[in-house]
Amino acid sequence: MKKMILVSSFALLTVFLLTACKEKQIVIKDVPADKIETIFNVKDAETLTIEIPSNVTTGYKWVLANKIKPNILTKLSNDYVSDESAENMVGVGGKEIWKFKAEKPGTTFLYFVYQREDKKIEKELYYKVIVKE
Repeated sequence: MKKMILVSSFALLTVFLLTACKEKQIVIKDVPADKIETIFNVKDAETLTIEIPSNVTTGYKWVLANKIKPNILTKLSNDYVSDESAENMVGVGGKEIWKFKAEKPGTTFLYFVYQREDKKIEKELYYKVIVKE
């Protein structure tokens, strides 16, 4: 019985570790110019706000899918805001508002994916952020 529990625990731990490694975020070092949606130029210590159209009633949401180059930007928040509708209709879209703080001069990329819980990706967006002194 103890051997069965030990084997089961080891198998579960292995699956967990493999899943965690598979979803590890990477720092993006370069993106082809034709894939970049927007280039943002911000000054050190400024707050960068990005608004992306969204509709959470579809089951999709925007996810930051990469690790930001260390110390250049820090994510402050992300919130969903519904569009105003005269009748407060169900299914009305909105936007996600992402805020980042510029920490030091440099260049980094933000890679967003519009995905559901099952990881199905509907859209992808790349933003280039240049922080200047």
